[in-house]
Amino acid sequence: MTQARLCEFRLFLEQIQPDIVSIQEIKMNKEQANLFLRFDGYKVYYKPRSTGDPECGGGTAIVVKETVDHSQITNLDKDPDHVGIKVETADYCFNLISLYSPSNSLQKETVVKYKKYMALIFF
Repeated sequence: MTQARLCEFRLFLEQIQPDIVSIQEIKMNKEQANLFLRFDGYKVYYKPRSTGDPECGGGTAIVVKETVDHSQITNLDKDPDHVGIKVETADYCFNLISLYSPSNSLQKETVVKYKKYMALIFF
């Protein structure tokens, strides 16, 4: 997430005002994410990339409008680059898990272990 992309993303949030955005490959360490991933009217959940190498990708974030009823899924396993939220309204409930998996490295086991979180419930 370069400085130019951060400016574009801020403009996107201001103009479009999405409820939820999932971003992969934020390419920030913890200190950078704490400093730059702040947006008025939004709560950000992130996992910085697991490597300190600036040439490597990785890292993921979920940006949620503060008016959306949600909570962070805290009992995800400790895999780096995975973050999740639970959204609950009067009409529905769903979980959103954002994960970064380098090209051709996503394993079936990774998807299966998150199956218990994959549910969309309508009331």
